[in-house]
Amino acid sequence: MKLSTLRQSIRDGVRNVVRHPLVTIASVTTIAMMLVLIGTFIIFSANANQIATNASQKPPVLIWMEYGATPEQVDAIDNVLKTNTMVKTYQMQTPADNFAQFQSDLGKDSTILAAYDSSSLLPYTFTVQLTDTSEIEIFTKKMEGLLGVRKVEYSQPVTEFLNKARNAVNVGTLIVFIVLCGIALFIISNMVRIAVFSRAEEIGIMKYVGATNWYIRVPYIIEGSLVGLIGAVFANIIVLFIYSLLYKSVLSGQASVSFIQMVPVSNLANNVILINTLLGVIVGAGGSALSVRRHVKV
Repeated sequence: MKLSTLRQSIRDGVRNVVRHPLVTIASVTTIAMMLVLIGTFIIFSANANQIATNASQKPPVLIWMEYGATPEQVDAIDNVLKTNTMVKTYQMQTPADNFAQFQSDLGKDSTILAAYDSSSLLPYTFTVQLTDTSEIEIFTKKMEGLLGVRKVEYSQPVTEFLNKARNAVNVGTLIVFIVLCGIALFIISNMVRIAVFSRAEEIGIMKYVGATNWYIRVPYIIEGSLVGLIGAVFANIIVLFIYSLLYKSVLSGQASVSFIQMVPVSNLANNVILINTLLGVIVGAGGSALSVRRHVKV
């Protein structure tokens, strides 16, 4: 296609958007509504996945040292945890720390411990959180084999449940996203088909006077792309505006230690804008191309 022809097709495509306002408004509205649903689901799935991931990292691994562990053995475990890539965070508790916690748990009954020496009653311990809890068994076996470690404990049922929940969120996200994209493509394609059908006579006249198939199709493809782009812009504004209000008013003030935290708007904006824009343009252009194809064959 010549450059001059392409410029003419672009002008025709833009002109078609303005020339048929009712069809354009209906198409933009349909695309925007579907992209709002898809954008909402993207945000929901991102938050659900973050909550599941954060929750799965909460059950700590507790490493108990031997009662007679030497300072060198304690320092060796501390160095292992410091350099281990599986460890997200860890904290060492001295016998005095554990004794104080034990007294706090007993409350008024803590006086019975007054005669005991904290250094002989409780050992050193390490509380560890892993980056990926699916590696918890590998980490546990590795730590149990180190000198000075008496035992390693973790809540296996809770960890397994949270890992399964996180995987279920990921799979559910993919399935629902595919379904929503399919529904959006079906609805938008039919909307565009109605718009093109209303111009069937115009297309037929262009074909009879010798216009090539691509000369007829390109303006409609450009028109569909523009309609999809406009619909995506409206959808992005609506989704991100509502989410920003929700983020600020509901959960932005939660404590940072809580695992029920919403993903910041800045972390989601690029993904939502990119996916919605691409879907809007592709579906708009694709729907126009498929719909106008049948009318070109006259």
